[in-house]
Amino acid sequence: MFLTGQSGPPVAVRAMGPGAIVGEVASLLGLPRSADVICQEPARVLCLTHSTIQRLKAEDPDLAALLALILARSLAVKVTQTNALLFRSQARHG
Repeated sequence: MFLTGQSGPPVAVRAMGPGAIVGEVASLLGLPRSADVICQEPARVLCLTHSTIQRLKAEDPDLAALLALILARSLAVKVTQTNALLFRSQARHG
């Protein structure tokens, strides 16, 4: 996953493997994407559009709730990993 700034090259911020979930922040909050995902090898990518998620909520609320839980857990893992990285960085420089 790469963050692109206003100047300079994209900065790699995270490497992910099979089964990775990306875009959950934008999906949950209705915001634009904040990073680019660049595959380093061939990949199969599945996309859940906003309309698909809305249809899922209407047709299968239990499955939609499970999807929300999966997205929340994915986000919680990323926040926990980022916090650990920041803590280690502060410990080295602080």
